[in-house]
Amino acid sequence: YDSGEADSLRWGDPSALASSIRWKENARTLESPVELVEQLRGVRYDWTESGEADVGVIAEEVAEVLPELVAFEADGQARGVHYAKLVAVLIEATKAQQTELETKEQTIARQQEEIDAMKQRMDRLERLVQQVAAEDGPQ
Repeated sequence: YDSGEADSLRWGDPSALASSIRWKENARTLESPVELVEQLRGVRYDWTESGEADVGVIAEEVAEVLPELVAFEADGQARGVHYAKLVAVLIEATKAQQTELETKEQTIARQQEEIDAMKQRMDRLERLVQQVAAEDGPQ
């Protein structure tokens, strides 16, 4: 950030993007981030000019799901993807999946406790049946 200029968003470090809440309004957590990620497609491709192999996403496809992540040309055609912005979506998707995983782990633990209790009950019942059968003797 160039503190020499008032309200400047220029940074000395070109890899750092202005991200302070000071320059943002209406900040809210992304909704349904896992569903957003599920609509994206990671691809392998070759660059038409160089033939070099690469991986990424297709800007036009991303624009259908998250247009805020896409840079457009003056004629409205998708030009590229702001990959750094994709991190926010991936963070929220990861958190949502972690919450779901923890919920499922709790459910599994509770179900295991129920299974263990049922096994103990079944063992007691089997012992009682054997005891009653032994007391009645052969018929």
